[in-house]
Amino acid sequence: TFGVTPSDRTITQVQFYYRVEDKATGAVFDWQNFGKMVPDANGNFTLAFSGDNVGADFRKPNAWFDFQFVGLSRTGGVVGRSEKITQQVNYSLDCPQ
Repeated sequence: TFGVTPSDRTITQVQFYYRVEDKATGAVFDWQNFGKMVPDANGNFTLAFSGDNVGADFRKPNAWFDFQFVGLSRTGGVVGRSEKITQQVNYSLDCPQ
């Protein structure tokens, strides 16, 4: 589960982007927009994201899972972006037991 609390109050929507970097080949896939995060009444946003949510074409046996949050205004314009969080989360096809 990902959680975001924007510091800019003009952000009324947050979209979640991800990409996969294949460790074996070095291939870096394009950023994918997974969609809007769920807001609460206090200006926070959450998203439950499972490894199964990674597009079938991007599932690699040993990869990095990178992500970024994009804050939008009420009219849908981009207000700001988080840093790109890269090479911090391992993604694999095998579930740990």
